[in-house]
Amino acid sequence: MAALTFDSDEPGVLRVAGELDCSSAPDLLAAAIARPPIGVLDLGDVTFLDMAGLSALLTIIDRGDAVRVRAASAPVRRAVTLAGVSERLGLDADPTPR
Repeated sequence: MAALTFDSDEPGVLRVAGELDCSSAPDLLAAAIARPPIGVLDLGDVTFLDMAGLSALLTIIDRGDAVRVRAASAPVRRAVTLAGVSERLGLDADPTPR
């Protein structure tokens, strides 16, 4: 289960923590639609990412918003690299996982 938090100090930042999988991906999509615009997805505290979660991330990015991913955790970087979509997600240049 993922925890989704809109950062009150940084408008447009959605922080995702925990497991982003088939059970939580619909919640992420609903949050992205309900509270646009999202400019930054902070994925530093994501502990697991499956294909449903990755699909949700790509759907948000493909909506046309100027969304970038920051602070991607090691599980996120691994899934994104294996899927070959690092550039599409626009990961920060800093590969240091949190």
